[in-house]
Amino acid sequence: MVAVIGDIHSCYNTLKTLYKKIINIYPDIDIYTTGDLVDRGNFAFETINFIITKNIKPVMGNHDYMFLSYFREPGSLMAQNWLYNNPYKTIMSYKNLMNELQQHLEFIKNLPIYYKTSDCFISHAGISEYFKKDFGEGDLTKSEIFYPVLYNTKELSIGIMWTRDKLLNIGQLQIVGHTPQTEIKYDADSNTYYIDTGCVYGDKLTAVIIDNHNLVDFLEEEVHMADIK
Repeated sequence: MVAVIGDIHSCYNTLKTLYKKIINIYPDIDIYTTGDLVDRGNFAFETINFIITKNIKPVMGNHDYMFLSYFREPGSLMAQNWLYNNPYKTIMSYKNLMNELQQHLEFIKNLPIYYKTSDCFISHAGISEYFKKDFGEGDLTKSEIFYPVLYNTKELSIGIMWTRDKLLNIGQLQIVGHTPQTEIKYDADSNTYYIDTGCVYGDKLTAVIIDNHNLVDFLEEEVHMADIK
């Protein structure tokens, strides 16, 4: 059994409260998140610090990747894209915290592009149907080329951190964020739950509880306005 939290986007106070709800009901559960830890909200530093402290396991989101690129590869296309995505709240959250910034960038650098657990497959945006031509039938994650193919497209619009395509049924339950929904959305064709419920846009942060490829519970927390005002 695992808990998976949707896109956080620096909504630290909302995250703290939702985390408490999860562990009060499921005290020993492993907690994951679909990424996009930074940008748009006010508390990027506090959010990443909390995630590290509480051993929450994020996958890398596209905003996390752009954030890392800006500081580690400032001349890259991803770094330039970050500047077009209103990064200034994230920059301000690290004011006078340069040592901590470097530590957090190293943390982001080492994030996986997906987690494959015994309960579900977790990524930021999911596996596009574009990749249907690359893999066989059944559990696609067993293909020898599954990871390298996905990794090599991590900067492309069809990639696991970016796609908004119809998703591919990979033979496992997928849990994704990236594309905001008003409520948790299940797509039966791809066997996918979309769990980004627009916290940073004034809605809520959601966590799903998954057991053996089934949704058994979900918990929500309305956005704390201090996170976004």
